[in-house]
Formats: sequence, C-alpha cells, structure tokens
Amino acid sequence: MFGCIVPGFAPQQNFQQVDPQRWVLTFCVPLASDQLVVYLAAGATPLPPGLGGGVYISKMGEPAFEYLGCLTNEKPSAIVTIPTHLVNNVHPHTLCVGVSLDTVDNLRNLDGEVRHRGLLYLSRKAELATQIGRDLYNYLQSFAKPSAPGGPADMLVVPSSILDKWMERLAARIQLDAKFSKD
Repeated sequence: MFGCIVPGFAPQQNFQQVDPQRWVLTFCVPLASDQLVVYLAAGATPLPPGLGGGVYISKMGEPAFEYLGCLTNEKPSAIVTIPTHLVNNVHPHTLCVGVSLDTVDNLRNLDGEVRHRGLLYLSRKAELATQIGRDLYNYLQSFAKPSAPGGPADMLVVPSSILDKWMERLAARIQLDAKFSKD
C-alpha cells in the first residue's frame, strides 16, 4: 500500500501492517541524506474518502513517533525531512517510518505545526550562524595588533594561521557539546 525511497537505497514497499490503520518500515542508518520520500504504491487500493496517511518517524525501540507529513489520494507522495537528532551517521541505528490513517483535517492541522517547527528551525539556525560569526570576530579581535601608525583605525591585522586555530577550537567545542549545532 505504501512505499519509501531512502536516498542511497533501493525503493522499499515492504511496510508491515501492525494494526488495521498503521504500517511501519524499518531501515538502518547511516543515511546519504536527511530526507526521504514516502508514497502510495502504484496500483494500491486508494485511501478511504476523507482519510490520509500521516507519516511519522522514530528511533527503533523508542515509543514516541514524530510527525513528518502526510499522504492523500490527491497528494500521493511526500518528501519529508528526518529530524537532525535522528540522523546519526557516527553510531548507526535503526529508524522506523510509520504511516497511520487519520482524517485529512487532523493531518492538515499537524502539517501547520510542522511548518511552524520549520520556521523555528530556520530561526535557530540563523541565530547559531550569528553566534558563530560573533565568536569568530571576538576571537580574531583578541589577536589584533594595531595597524601601522597613520593607517585606518578600523583595520584588524591578525596572523594568517588564526582562522585554522579558530576552526580547531570551534570543532572541539562542537564535539564537547552534542546539542551545539542541533535543532
């Protein structure tokens, strides 16, 4: 009834029905992308009128699923983004994609929440970029030497290796704080 395309893997249509209104598919990461496509399989029985399939994801063994998007007879496929905390290519684990039948109205409400989360995500990423830029500026400022007498007062003169040192420092900070760059 449903199919899934995970970049780097063959298309999967082996969703297992776990009850009359729910199906799951499991796959192991590492992933080539943080997106996947879920679709209504060609030739499958159409969804009942007024119902759609909510697409969810969870780490295997965890009870909570996160809503990603939906499928309907009018929109038979969806490209969804896997939350960053579930994409871990360092320590491979198994993810479950679930599809659950629900009313189209409920799924539209959930879609609105996902869009809102996406805007918050972009806002946090912009804030993170600003913080990183500010950190770089402050770091460079700490190595500043006065410019030549009579030269521009707003000139920052630093050794050329400083950016390399800053990148190493930033990488170390990110490794120490697992949530540093997470949404």
